[in-house]
Amino acid sequence: MATTSGDEDIIWVLLRGGADPNLTNKDGLTTLHFICNHEVDGDMAEMFFKINDEIQQTVQIDARDNLGRTPLQLAVSNFLPNVVDISHHIC
Repeated sequence: MATTSGDEDIIWVLLRGGADPNLTNKDGLTTLHFICNHEVDGDMAEMFFKINDEIQQTVQIDARDNLGRTPLQLAVSNFLPNVVDISHHIC
């Protein structure tokens, strides 16, 4: 996924082109799960939420992967306070 490479331009093009941010892979991980599992600052998460808001696309922030984990749980377990803070303001 583009989120693991941190390529914001690709994410921007995909979302604006109609990509579903809530699609999952075989492990049940959404784009937001990847962001919350790999993000080192809040920039990617902030951009992700901003674009989805602009295109009026709902992001399932409470989606659970195959292990039952939500994106917020991943952000907390990976010590990503900026992502947790952004998620908190979205809820």
